[in-house]
Amino acid sequence: MAGQRAPRVFASNPETGALLMERLKPGSPMKLPDHEALPVFAELFELHASLPSEGLMPVEAYCKLDLGPSQRVFLHGDLHHENVLRHGDEWWAIDPKGLEGDPCFAASAVLRNPSPGCEDLAAECLHRLDWFHHRFCWDPLRMITWAVADAGEDGEDLAWVPIQQMLARVKETLSP
Repeated sequence: MAGQRAPRVFASNPETGALLMERLKPGSPMKLPDHEALPVFAELFELHASLPSEGLMPVEAYCKLDLGPSQRVFLHGDLHHENVLRHGDEWWAIDPKGLEGDPCFAASAVLRNPSPGCEDLAAECLHRLDWFHHRFCWDPLRMITWAVADAGEDGEDLAWVPIQQMLARVKETLSP
């Protein structure tokens, strides 16, 4: 991803997961309301989708879910407000999982991570589904299904339980 609005990695330690990477200045996380943040995410999704994805872990293996045939693209895998940092006049992505697969998965981290100050998680999620559907023609049910799978199993992390429950409720409203 380096050079594609992502910092260069100079060294890594697989045992600890530590990375030594290019410093982003000022490096502040994106704390924007959705009407400003969603176009930034869309721009990064498009930029990442153009990167080579051969040899990366398939999103189906990562999520233990197969939704059938789809286009295959590079996926950041964890693009949300805290993983998009300011660098000069641009927003850059950090901390990619580096997956390959269905473009509809790209929205999963945005769907499961509320924006700063969000008071109605379900309404925000439905708004984001609608926005991405209109921008990319992505199937809302496919997007929410990926988000549910990406959020993990109930009880893995108690902080995620409200998010998992909200995603499941939104999925129910979209299911035929």
